[in-house]
Amino acid sequence: MRKQESEKALKPIWFWGFFLCILLIMENDSTLVVQPAGKVYKTQMIIVATFFGGILAGAYLLASNFKTFGDKKKANATWLLTILVLLFLVSTLFIPVLSKVPSLVYSGLCAALVGWVTATYQQKEVQAHLAAGGAHYSGGRVLAVVAIGLAIIVAVALIAFVLQDAAVGFS
Repeated sequence: MRKQESEKALKPIWFWGFFLCILLIMENDSTLVVQPAGKVYKTQMIIVATFFGGILAGAYLLASNFKTFGDKKKANATWLLTILVLLFLVSTLFIPVLSKVPSLVYSGLCAALVGWVTATYQQKEVQAHLAAGGAHYSGGRVLAVVAIGLAIIVAVALIAFVLQDAAVGFS
């Protein structure tokens, strides 16, 4: 009889011990938040970098975010679209009517295009990443990307002008 009484007495203790463990796990589970891996560029950073650094700077930041989110197809599509836009912009240098358009207009259009792409394809992911405690890149890194983008654009423009002068010299 004593064995049965001791088993009956252990059942409630076992049950309450198990119940307390579940409560502790549930309480601790809500405090365990896994931070997302990688860093992202904020939307405002991308738009400002595109305006001041050109389409290449914006494309680099966009593609970097897509890679952080694991979407390499969109990162590659970003570069392809950027090359097409850049070729269009360089070709406008050879059209006399379009050469009179201030460069500020081109910067604004590129920033608007990149801003639209960012808002359409990345805004939710960036906000979720930051809300979950994910990290973002600093303004200093964005400034370095802008400087590199400007250097590339200046080099391409100089090459285009040299080629144009060479073509005029041969005629």
